[in-house]
Amino acid sequence: MSQCPTSGRTFQIELRSVLATLQCLSDYAAEKGDGRSAAILGNAADLLELTLITPCAQVLVRPPVPTREQLAQALV
Repeated sequence: MSQCPTSGRTFQIELRSVLATLQCLSDYAAEKGDGRSAAILGNAADLLELTLITPCAQVLVRPPVPTREQLAQALV
C-alpha cells in the first residue's frame, strides 16, 4: 500500500513532470551547443531532484550535462 496521501501523490507527479521538463530542456540546450543554458537547467533539475522526497516512487537519474570544454571539443 502506498504511504503517500492522494493529494501528496498528485503533487509528487506534478513535480516529476517539472523535473522531466527541466531535464529535457537541459539536454536540448546541450544539443544546440548552449552550454550555459544547459548547465543552468541541469542545476535546476538537480536541485528539484534533491528536494523530492520519494517514498512513493523512484526518480530516474540522468547522465551529467557535458561541460563547456567537452562541448567545445565535440564541435572541433
